Amino acid sequence: MTTALRRLLFVLLAFVAIAGSGGASAGGDEDKAQAVRDALAAGQPVVLALAKKLPAADSGDETDADWAHHLNDFAGAHGRYKVVAMSAAEARKLLAKVPPLEDFYATIFVRSTKSAVIYDGPVLEKSVYDAAAAYLEAPQDGQFDADMFAPLDFRLK
Repeated sequence: MTTALRRLLFVLLAFVAIAGSGGASAGGDEDKAQAVRDALAAGQPVVLALAKKLPAADSGDETDADWAHHLNDFAGAHGRYKVVAMSAAEARKLLAKVPPLEDFYATIFVRSTKSAVIYDGPVLEKSVYDAAAAYLEAPQDGQFDADMFAPLDFRLK
C-alpha cells in the first residue's frame, strides 16, 4: 500500500469519525464517552476500536492503514452501530477495566452492558467484522465465535 493511499485512508477515517452519527466517532474524550453512554442507554450496539495510540494521518505503517480501512468499511456498512475509535488513554477514562493491548490494538463489540466480546489485535480481515456483526445481531446474548472472540466483563466508570 502506498503512502498516499495510507494517508487517504486516514483522512477517510477522520471524515467518517467526524461525520458519522451512527458510525465512527471522533472528538474529545468526553464526547466519545458520552456517545458510548448514550448509545448503550438507547440499546444501540457499540464497537470500541482501541489502540495504544491512535495512528497519525502521516503514519507510514501498513497495519495502521489496513486497520483504518477495515474499520471505515465496517462503520459504513453498519450505520446502526456506534463505532468509536479511541486510544488506550481515552479508554481508561471510560472503562472500569481496560483490556491489555497485547498487539497494540483490540476491538470490543458490545451488545449491551451485560454482553460484550473482545477481539485481541488489529482487525485486518472482513471475516472478523462479519462474525462480530453476527454476534451483535444474534437474538440472544452470549452467542459468539469462541475461536475468534473472548467474552469480556464490560463495565463503564
